[in-house]
Amino acid sequence: MIYLLHGEDQFQSRQNFYRILEKIKTDDTQLLKLSFPKIDPDQVDNFINTSSLFENKKIILFQGLFSLPIKKLDSVINLINQNQAVNVLIWESKTITPGKLKKLENPKILHFVVPKTIFKFLDSLKPKNAQYTLKLFASTLETQAPELINYFLKEHLRLLIMAREKNFSKINKFPSWRQSKLINQASFFTSQSLKNFYNQLVNMEYKQKTGKLDSSLVFHLTLFVILLTS
Repeated sequence: MIYLLHGEDQFQSRQNFYRILEKIKTDDTQLLKLSFPKIDPDQVDNFINTSSLFENKKIILFQGLFSLPIKKLDSVINLINQNQAVNVLIWESKTITPGKLKKLENPKILHFVVPKTIFKFLDSLKPKNAQYTLKLFASTLETQAPELINYFLKEHLRLLIMAREKNFSKINKFPSWRQSKLINQASFFTSQSLKNFYNQLVNMEYKQKTGKLDSSLVFHLTLFVILLTS
């Protein structure tokens, strides 16, 4: 079976990627993990067609498969299409075009779209805007998990740091209108203050995952938003 998980909601897609993996994996499963740019058709062919003493299940995990040059991509896809006894999980950090999706035979496709409410909330983050931002934060919480909001907050702050420091390596990949929005929003903060806020989120996430957060994540995120936008 071929599973493809794609879309800009990387938090949800990753969560589901690992859920599917846990569901289909057994103790004796053979795993091959490959990430762009180190995805080699020969290595995939070798893994699929090499038999072992015991007929163990095989799973191939791809990250960024569709970023390969067309010739390599087609070679890999032909191999996995022709050997569907091997389970394949493909994770992509962006939405894959319908034309490329058609290359896969009978895939199970899961598309994870970022909710529009989150973008409105993130765009509102600036000093002296606490009242409006908190309203958007409350609306977002009605439909989205606090862990997802924390993830997007962290990613957005990382982009703002790049914009503030004129490090456009990732920002240049966005449309011009989004680049302008990020640069304008970043101008309301100093580079150091953005880094401090980013580190707070990383620390908050760590404490939440390790059970060391002294109150709920929602409570801490609310305080964080107030501090960021006061």
